[in-house]
Amino acid sequence: MTNILSYYKEKLSTARTQARKAKRISGIIGISRLILFLIFCILIYRFTIDLPIFYIIFPIIPFIIIHLYDIKHQTRREKNDILIKILEAEIASFDGDLSSFRDGKEYLDTDHEYSFDLELFGANSLFQFLNRTATKEGEMALAELLKSTDREEQEILDIQEANRELAPEIDWRQEILIHGWNKAIGLTPIIKYSKQYQTIITNNSEKIISVVAIVTNISTITLSCLGIIQPLWPIISIMALLLLAGLLSSRIKKREIFINQTYKSIMGVHKILMLIDEKAPSFKSKKLKSITAPLYKEENNFKSQTKELSKILSAMDQRNNDVVLFILNGIYFRDFWIALRTDNWFNKNRDNIETWIDKLAELDAIASLSHLTFQYPNSIFPTINQEASNYKASDLKHPLIFGRPAVGNDITIQNDKEFHIVTGANMAGKSTYLRTVGVNLILASAGASVFAKSFDFRPMALFSSMRNADQLSKGISFFHAELLRLKKMKDHLQKHEYSFVLLDEILKGTNSEDKLKGSKIVLKKLIEYPTSGIVATHDLGLKTLEEEHLKHFYNFCFEFEYHEDKIVFDYRLNKGATQKMNASYLLKKIFLEE
Repeated sequence: MTNILSYYKEKLSTARTQARKAKRISGIIGISRLILFLIFCILIYRFTIDLPIFYIIFPIIPFIIIHLYDIKHQTRREKNDILIKILEAEIASFDGDLSSFRDGKEYLDTDHEYSFDLELFGANSLFQFLNRTATKEGEMALAELLKSTDREEQEILDIQEANRELAPEIDWRQEILIHGWNKAIGLTPIIKYSKQYQTIITNNSEKIISVVAIVTNISTITLSCLGIIQPLWPIISIMALLLLAGLLSSRIKKREIFINQTYKSIMGVHKILMLIDEKAPSFKSKKLKSITAPLYKEENNFKSQTKELSKILSAMDQRNNDVVLFILNGIYFRDFWIALRTDNWFNKNRDNIETWIDKLAELDAIASLSHLTFQYPNSIFPTINQEASNYKASDLKHPLIFGRPAVGNDITIQNDKEFHIVTGANMAGKSTYLRTVGVNLILASAGASVFAKSFDFRPMALFSSMRNADQLSKGISFFHAELLRLKKMKDHLQKHEYSFVLLDEILKGTNSEDKLKGSKIVLKKLIEYPTSGIVATHDLGLKTLEEEHLKHFYNFCFEFEYHEDKIVFDYRLNKGATQKMNASYLLKKIFLEE
């Protein structure tokens, strides 16, 4: 990790040097423009006296060259400025500051099987920790990868292979991210628009009339210039063409709403596709080849068609210049050709657009996962083991513990219908342990690397019950909310072939005696289903399940020590039930301290 941080700092230093250099160049360009303008003004003044017109045109040529160079220079400068922000954000992320990355709060779902309990979305979430997507659809694809753990083994292996291949391509991934930094490129409007697209030119007769009018107009202008016909005829022809343009203009204007929404997105996607095109021929993994094949190998592929669409949108965007539009419509009816190209594009591609965008989103999501592999080289790819164990890991750590060394723990849940009952004092680490197990299972199931020294698992559907709350507006008490969650768990277990369950202090909303009886009922019922998991609890009465149901329940605990009148936690998982509690001690410290 230290090497990665040094890499970012060195790259940031280079980018800042480039920014200072670019600023100086911009200053030189500005001064050069001013000098050329002053020369032009002097020459204009001299022309009114005795200077030939050639000398007036002379400063215009370098002015145009400088202007064209400035356009490219500003593009490079803007990209470098965004790269600086990206590198600063990456450096800050090592200290736990993830605020620069989109947190996916729109995907929050308190009713989801596990995403709310395990803090999958929102500020300082796993999603924000992972998210380096450039497109909104890629962001959605990443969210979907994390929201499901019941995935086929081969699919996980294919994503792992693609992840490994993309992990070293940090410069390439950051080039892509530049185009979607802060506000992800959104392509969904293009899908919706294409499905309901109505042609601008509605019938063949309109095409025939327009083509005849264009040919007539160009012919009359040419003949008039040659002195064969009177100037009145091209004027009449131009007026007729402008009348047709006026009739067509209202239809094109309806499309300008779409243009305003998607112009920047399409241009950004085209640049991303150009970057992908550089790498696509060298892709070796099965997953990356299957993703990029529809984008590049077909005759009308996404790259070429996006380039064509970007040209169409650019032409439509230029319609805002009324003077240019008036002149060009008067000569060759430019709106007609724009409309024709737009109609042809959507008629040809409407059935392919959604597939193309889905493939791009999938690649964007996998690239985001590969960033985790690059940034944390000590993370590993898990082994899928359908036979030996359900969940086995050594030195398992939570990826979102910053500012102090994370304590790793081992876990081995070998058999079906095997549950670990984890007891321990307050703040000893029970809930964090459950989240550590859950988060790493999510990463493993998504094809990402995990935070452990070794990790074997079988694909299984995850379910948790950890953060229940009452809902006054719906008349749901805390205990009622717990019951609803347990009912949802039962439905989940019945629906899936195999599940992994994480429960944290179930039935807190009732008295201790009823809680113990109810908890035992729930846990005994769990072993009737194809499932395994972990239960964290303060209820020491549950430790008897280990003796009552051999090979189904096993006791583990987190302990602490008193040291110089302070409680010291080691956050290490131990075998057996806890022997220590600390609530009374902590309360005395609060109320007896002066």
